[in-house]
Amino acid sequence: MALYIVGISVLASSLDEILALLAGISLGTVGFYVVLGTDLTTGGSLADIWKYGLAPPMTVLVLYVIASKTMRPWWSVLALTGLAGASVLLNYRSHALICVLAAVVVLCRGRRGPMSRVRTAAALAVAGLAFSLVVTSLGANGTLGSKLQEKVELQATAHVSPLLAGRTEPPLSLTAIAARPLLGWGNADQIDSTTFAAARRFASELGFARSYPIEYLWRLPNGSVSLHSIILGSWAEGGVLAVLFPVWLLFAAMLLASGPLEAGRWMPLVITVGFQAAWDLAFSPWSYNLAAVCAIVACLAVRLTIHRRRVRVSAPPHSSSRPSPRRPARPHAPTPVEPAYTGRHRLLEESQ
Repeated sequence: MALYIVGISVLASSLDEILALLAGISLGTVGFYVVLGTDLTTGGSLADIWKYGLAPPMTVLVLYVIASKTMRPWWSVLALTGLAGASVLLNYRSHALICVLAAVVVLCRGRRGPMSRVRTAAALAVAGLAFSLVVTSLGANGTLGSKLQEKVELQATAHVSPLLAGRTEPPLSLTAIAARPLLGWGNADQIDSTTFAAARRFASELGFARSYPIEYLWRLPNGSVSLHSIILGSWAEGGVLAVLFPVWLLFAAMLLASGPLEAGRWMPLVITVGFQAAWDLAFSPWSYNLAAVCAIVACLAVRLTIHRRRVRVSAPPHSSSRPSPRRPARPHAPTPVEPAYTGRHRLLEESQ
């Protein structure tokens, strides 16, 4: 990660150059998944390739092209809406949610009079709740396909929130962290059976039904333990020191997702990258090129922060609200007015 950050800092000295590197990384990622792929995408359906490979880099490329051609944010909002619809149909709800939230922030921050961050946060909460209710309702009745219907029905048996039902690993991660908070386990596969039993009880306390196969979801097909979170996994495996940088990356990602006006025409792309990075740090494991993307997020956050501070320093100081006392102006002596001469005055002067 450090090598990525140093390399990007050397190659790119401006916001345009950093985002051009991000577009190049995304293009390479798309090429990799189309030509080679991984076990999750090779020989799979379009939904598998989209979910496990193409969705985030394709989103970056689309928004980069739009921002390169026009400064109007409405085109980016339309693109994000279309990508969200495609992800819902292809059974990738988390990416659809990211696109919806990014579109909301672009609408709130990209207009002439930017909405305050408090109102933007309220709009995000409403949009997220509406998205969850609509997608869950349409998925349950089979409108969005049989695969999504099966997943929604299975998660409904957990009797917990859709977010926790979709990502079942936090009870195990938090229990493993509580068992060894300072140094961690070294490797997730070293977590013992006692911790697994405690995690199962913790999951039941959170609301998971005892009949829900949660322990089956905590393991990969090869038998390895899956914590499925960069932040929680780093803490559980490496201890406190290992989680410090991922936590800082999460704050950097949230800075990008908040809609920094300093990004200019690149703001829709920056917002989307911020939301995607925040989601990956909280709910995804390390995957292909994710380290390079996180390095881009770090460089973007630093660059925008430096630009914001420079603007504040160069801005003229604000005048005091109390007016400074001024001496009243001295009254000027009236200026003598010369008489207007007429022809009669000239005759009198000549006669004298």
